[in-house]
Amino acid sequence: MFPSKVELKRALNMFTLKYHFGIRVKRSCKGRYEVGYKDKACKFGVRAMKLLEGEYWQVQTFHKLHMCTVDSLQGRFSTASAMIIGELMSHKLQANGIALRPKDIIGEMKVQWELECLYGKAWACIRGFRDVMRRMVTIDATHLKGRFKGVLFVTVCKDENECVYPVAFGISHVEDEDSWTWFLSKLHDAVGCPENTMFISNQHLGIKIAI
Repeated sequence: MFPSKVELKRALNMFTLKYHFGIRVKRSCKGRYEVGYKDKACKFGVRAMKLLEGEYWQVQTFHKLHMCTVDSLQGRFSTASAMIIGELMSHKLQANGIALRPKDIIGEMKVQWELECLYGKAWACIRGFRDVMRRMVTIDATHLKGRFKGVLFVTVCKDENECVYPVAFGISHVEDEDSWTWFLSKLHDAVGCPENTMFISNQHLGIKIAI
């Protein structure tokens, strides 16, 4: 029994991490959630239904037996969402009160859970910016109003089809000269500054000083 669909999905993610296999969603709607093994030939599967009263979800069917090969079971599947990885690493942040670098998280997930966390999406943004993006970059900052306060810094540009292309983002506690200097220096380290690059901004004084 699970108090919500989110908790049901979280439990399934943790289960697949523990036993090192991947799943696919077969059906997902307001009252039903069904998953199976990545290999469609395998009979493993879970089906859960929402109870008629309340928000609770109950597992109706659980086919635990795998009908796939050992090699398939030992394959590496990316089943951990950012939320799950955050939960797995939160104890280290709470215990030590330190900031973890991406490579620290990657190493921890590989050692503890045998899970590969790759930089693929980040490097795709960098390659795309260098190869095909227009040299007109928009940088901006906005204040976060939710549970966690601070300032979100973003960098975007456009490709040849006039589609917005995300390049980088960062979070700081305040928007000032130091925070803009930090963000733009990190942006420069990541993508460089190709010749004839034009910046469009909200003309914050910190940007002028940082550049």
